[in-house]
Amino acid sequence: MELNTEALLAACHETAKITLWQPVDEKQPTEEEVEDLAEAFYAMSKTHLDYISEQGYDPNILVRAVRYLGHTHAIPPMKDDARWFGDMLEVLIEIACPNVNLPRKGEDFLEDLRHGLSAKAKIT
Repeated sequence: MELNTEALLAACHETAKITLWQPVDEKQPTEEEVEDLAEAFYAMSKTHLDYISEQGYDPNILVRAVRYLGHTHAIPPMKDDARWFGDMLEVLIEIACPNVNLPRKGEDFLEDLRHGLSAKAKIT
């Protein structure tokens, strides 16, 4: 499969907008600030492409992971600090595309994730 770069750029842009959002009575970010942060997110995302491909997964998992981050973890206090994005994306990719066998203690957490994901009532 091939990465949908337009969709990844759009997801990065939307996540940057959410992260930089400010209340109406405060100074709003410029389009340039949004684009700069979106480009940083995009560059960080692309660093995972080789790993994902080597594991045999769909590279568009990046699009879905960035959308997930945008909807769940992109909050204004992060402002233009993109470190949170890189750290969280790395964890999501490792969970979604594992490359090692886990010891029993690690597998227990995967069961916790499975349980959380099965709570479909929480997904809107």
